[in-house]
Amino acid sequence: MMFVVMVVAANAADYYLIGGFNSWKLKDSSAKFTDQGDGTYVLDYAGTLTSGFKINDGTWTNGNANFGGSATLVLGETYSLTTGSSSGNITMSENVANPHLVFNPTAKTLVVTGQSQEATVKYGIHGDIFGVTAWSTEDFTEKEGKWVMENKTIVAGIFGIKVMDAATGSQTGWIASAGADAVVLDTPMTCKADGTNWSIDGGTFTFTFDPEAMTLTVSGQSVAPEYPEHLYVVGNVNNGDFAANNTVALAKGASEGTYEGKVTFTGALGTDNSYFGLSTATGATAADWNGLGTRYGAPVADAVPSEEPSAIVKGDKSWKVANGTVTVKVSLVDMTISVIGGSEPDPEVPAALYIIGNVNGTAWSTEIPVEMTREGNKFTAEAVVDDAGEGFGYFSFCTVAGADWDTVNSGDRFGPAADDTSLAVDSPAEMILYKEGVNASACKSWKVAASDEGHKYMFTADFDAMTVKVDMLSGIASVDSENASEAVYYNLQGVRVDNPANGVFVRVAGGKATKVVK
Repeated sequence: MMFVVMVVAANAADYYLIGGFNSWKLKDSSAKFTDQGDGTYVLDYAGTLTSGFKINDGTWTNGNANFGGSATLVLGETYSLTTGSSSGNITMSENVANPHLVFNPTAKTLVVTGQSQEATVKYGIHGDIFGVTAWSTEDFTEKEGKWVMENKTIVAGIFGIKVMDAATGSQTGWIASAGADAVVLDTPMTCKADGTNWSIDGGTFTFTFDPEAMTLTVSGQSVAPEYPEHLYVVGNVNNGDFAANNTVALAKGASEGTYEGKVTFTGALGTDNSYFGLSTATGATAADWNGLGTRYGAPVADAVPSEEPSAIVKGDKSWKVANGTVTVKVSLVDMTISVIGGSEPDPEVPAALYIIGNVNGTAWSTEIPVEMTREGNKFTAEAVVDDAGEGFGYFSFCTVAGADWDTVNSGDRFGPAADDTSLAVDSPAEMILYKEGVNASACKSWKVAASDEGHKYMFTADFDAMTVKVDMLSGIASVDSENASEAVYYNLQGVRVDNPANGVFVRVAGGKATKVVK
């Protein structure tokens, strides 16, 4: 369909080189590609490019714009890229000084040229086991082909092995467990690139990494884990904003490493939902985030905890809950949290919603989509579906109307999971959010049988169920008075049927539509 091409053209992305060479800095202006207007993007980088890099749109949220690889890139040769949120880092057998890069996002190719330099590597342990709040790195020492860190006292946490360019110190790779995440003492553990991070109790240990055998051996003595004296809920409590000094203390539970307490969540900026995390201290001021000590949070931002134990990780990603008073139970032994007595947050309903597509003669106009009417958490609108070819019209929903597609995609959009998904009459189908700033421009379209004989549809977007439904409406004004009693039949896909038999149909007569079985 022609409009799809227009959307892509109107939403050409910016692309950036990102990797260990620039400490994985997002939207690095010195590493931004220049659009050549012919489908390719070019970057002349002033510096040294080392292994371990990707190309993205300046975010980590759009897997379709996260370009990586699996094989080793050879200078001067066309390299095939992969996409996806889990695509691997691009590796090279040598470093490149002042590289020239030609990137084609459509063909998913990259060519790198420049002055090659010998690449040597070193290794270090990177994790939260060195007694500081943030993750940090400490280097191994090379000894007879192995890399060793001797008699190191650590705290309980997680870690992996950072591969670094010896000359620049930039990260070129990541090595971790090829199997289970828990460290097994005095046993060579198999490693692999981009494996599972290890977890380890506190104690004093010697770490030995063998890059040839790809094994890590940890020997030493663990100590019993120490649990914090205090644990706080930090977030939308006490009728206040999410601030470092706005906390509620949890009491210690019946067993070591457990905490619980009543917490009243009062809403983010007057909404019905609240956000929170956990910390071992309270900040001195609203902005004193470094004063929170160790922070614990959700594995994924805005996860909704339930009465069943949910996973906790070290970090600052927040949970999302409905406002009200609940009991929060935490176990740092099992690293779980339970929220008892609350309810699911209300759905996020846009302030406005439009039908955009082959409707009411608008022909996918961004300026005049069909505005819908809100009642509760549902939006409805009556509209005629225009024939875009082969008897079908296409549509999706948007929350912003404007002069062009960039304006439309500056808001959220809603569509099906797969493009050109067929909708049957009076049959709800799943509606997917395409988020502004993430993937709005990739919104898919539904297709529905074009209106015939003057009939039109009632469109319903239900945000409680996250579904879309179309119902056939009769067009009284368009029915000839002398034929008003003559019945017209349609199947559940909205296609007119002259001789209905053996099925369920929609009968339109006298200005009314009813479902009948033949």
